Amino acid sequence: MYKGKDPVQAAEIGNYKMSDKYDVAVVGLAGVTEVVSLPILRSNISSIEDILTFEYSSTAPKAIPDGRVGAHFSPFTHKGNVLRHYTSDYPEKVSTPVMDTSFPALQGASGAPVMRATDFGVAGMLLPAQVVRIEQEDKTTEEIRYFLPTGRALSSEVLRTVLDSFGIEYESIT
Repeated sequence: MYKGKDPVQAAEIGNYKMSDKYDVAVVGLAGVTEVVSLPILRSNISSIEDILTFEYSSTAPKAIPDGRVGAHFSPFTHKGNVLRHYTSDYPEKVSTPVMDTSFPALQGASGAPVMRATDFGVAGMLLPAQVVRIEQEDKTTEEIRYFLPTGRALSSEVLRTVLDSFGIEYESIT
């Protein structure tokens, strides 16, 4: 969570690590200051507790007056609850603890934290809805979008497992 005065900081992404089992990557951000890590829940969040996420699925390219193309960040905050916890075998490579959320996880929201509303403890990480785009040699394009009314997220167990495997320290809470 960012606690600085300047809302935008540029940083070099370095020292990244990618899990060979799960759709999770961890990066180091050289030069970023005033960042506070979010604690990770030690167990599944109850479906009667409120959850939040803050994601950037609506970010779009925007022309800058000097002729370059920049990005227009337009974040969404979603509030809801967990609908169910289960182990998924598809499309994941391995059996993966996941949860369904009462709000969607649109393309571009991938990696957003799912947090307990009372203390911002991380209950999981959003997985994106799928967009299949097929471009033909004759320049025609077919696009199929799967945007469901519910979202899907990796459980906090997966995040702890990945961070532990990389030897990365983090705060955990009940």
